[in-house]
Amino acid sequence: MLHSPLFWLGVLLLLAGGIIAARKVLRPQDTEQHPPAKDEVVHTAPKGEQVAAGFKEIVKDPQLWHDLVAAREDVTTAIAQAKSWSREQRSAALRQFVFETKNSRDAWHLHKALESQSGQTQEELLSFLRDPELRTKLLTPTETATLAETPFHRVCTLLENRPPADAVPLLSPFLGDPSSEIRKHAAVVLAAVGTPATIEGARKALGDSDEYVRSYALFGLERAHSAGRLHAECSRELFADVQRLLSQGKNGREAALVLLRLDPPRAQQFLFSDEMLKPESRVLHYALQVLNDDGILIPRDKLLALIARLEPNELDYPAKYQLGESLRALGKHRVASDRETLERYMTHEVDAVARGAATGLLTLQGLEGFDERIWKRINERGFDSLTVPQRRYYAATMLDSEVRNGGFSQYFFNSSGDEWEQAIAGFEAIGSKEQLALLREASAKFGPGGPSKNRDERMKQLSRLANADDALFNALDSRYYKTSENIEVMATRYALNNAEAFR
Repeated sequence: MLHSPLFWLGVLLLLAGGIIAARKVLRPQDTEQHPPAKDEVVHTAPKGEQVAAGFKEIVKDPQLWHDLVAAREDVTTAIAQAKSWSREQRSAALRQFVFETKNSRDAWHLHKALESQSGQTQEELLSFLRDPELRTKLLTPTETATLAETPFHRVCTLLENRPPADAVPLLSPFLGDPSSEIRKHAAVVLAAVGTPATIEGARKALGDSDEYVRSYALFGLERAHSAGRLHAECSRELFADVQRLLSQGKNGREAALVLLRLDPPRAQQFLFSDEMLKPESRVLHYALQVLNDDGILIPRDKLLALIARLEPNELDYPAKYQLGESLRALGKHRVASDRETLERYMTHEVDAVARGAATGLLTLQGLEGFDERIWKRINERGFDSLTVPQRRYYAATMLDSEVRNGGFSQYFFNSSGDEWEQAIAGFEAIGSKEQLALLREASAKFGPGGPSKNRDERMKQLSRLANADDALFNALDSRYYKTSENIEVMATRYALNNAEAFR
C-alpha cells in the first residue's frame, strides 16, 4: 500500500492541507480556501460529480486515513533526521531524488527532507545544471504521464524557495526549450531570484506563447517581492511587460497582482483607466478582484458607471464576475445611499452577483472580515466560545462548502461533521428549506441517534454505511447541487440581521 499511487495521492492531499472551508462572500468566486486545518481531507470533486474513487476507499476503510496521518508524521521525522546528515549522505540523497526517482510523489519523504536542507544543496544542484553531459538526462522524462516529470523539474523544485543569483545564467538557456513544462519551471526559479540579472530572462518568459510559462514567471516575481528581494530595477524595467499582458487580456489575476507589487501608484493609475474599467476587458474581473483583496478603493463614480453598463447585459462569464466584484468594491465606500443597490442585487439569480452584493453590504455595515474573526476565535478558544448566531452561521456555511466540494461523505468524514446538529440549527436560522431537508435525510442514514459527534466513531459508522451501499450519498449530493437556495447569501443576510453578534 505504501507504494500505491492512491496512497501517495492521499499523502499529498493531507500535506497540502485542509479543507475547503466556509465559502465566505469575501470574493464572488466559485471556491475559497481558508487556512489549512490539520488532519482533514479534501478531494476537490467538481460540483455535480460524485465522490472520487480514491476518497471512497478511505471512507470505506478508516485505517487508510490513519495510515495517511502516520505518513505525515513520518515526513516530520524525515525532516528532523536530515539535520544530522553528513555531506556525503546529503549528496547521495540529492542524486537519488533528482536522477533515480520517477516522480516527486513517490519520494515525498526525501523531497521534503531535501527541501529543509535547501541552503546546503544549492551548489550541487547548480553543478547539475552546469554539466553539459547531464543536459539530456535532466530533460528526459522519468515517468510517462500527462505532464511527464523530469529531473530538471525536481532540480527547480528544490531551488525555487531560495534561488541563488548564480542560477540565472544557468536557467536562461532552458527558456528556449521546446517543452513548455521545461520553460515554465525555469521561468519561476529565474524570476524568483529578483536581481537585475533576472530582467532579460523574466521578460522573455513573460512574452512566451504559453499561458502557463507566463504565469510561472509572474509567480516567481511575486515570490521575489514577498521575500523582499525584488530589486527596484526589476520593478521599473518589467512594469511595461506585465502591463502589456493585461492590455492583451492575458494572465489576468497574476498580472494584476504583480503589477501592483511592482509599482502601486502606476498600477492603480492603469487599473483605474478607461482601458481597464470597461466590460469589454477580458481581465477586468481579475483586476477588480485584486484591487478589492488589497483593500484599494476604486473611484465610486467609475464603479457606478460600470455597474450601469453591466446591468442590462446577459450575465455570462466574465460579466457576472465583473458585476459581482464591482458591487463588492462599491460597499467599501460605505455610502449609505448604496445600500438599496446592494440589497437589490443580493437577490439576483446569478450566484456570483448575489455574493458580490452580499460582501459589499457586509463592508458597508462594518462587518467585513467577520468570518476571519470567527476562524481566529475557533483556533484560539474553540467552537464553544462563539456566540449562538456565530455557531449557526459557521456550521451552516461549513457544511455547504464541504458538501459542494466533496459531498456529504466528505462533510461527515471531516471534523466539521462534529457540528452537524449546529448545521441543522444554522439552516433553520437562515431560512433554508431545501438544503435543510437534505441534511436531515443524510443524517438519518446513521440511524435514530444520527452521526456520532466523535470523529473516530463517526468514521466507523460511515465506513459501515459506505461498505453496505457504494452509492451512499450520491443521490443526495446531486440533489444538493441542484437546489435553488444560495446558502452564502442567506447566511450573510442572517449575519446582517444579527450584526452585533458578529462584530
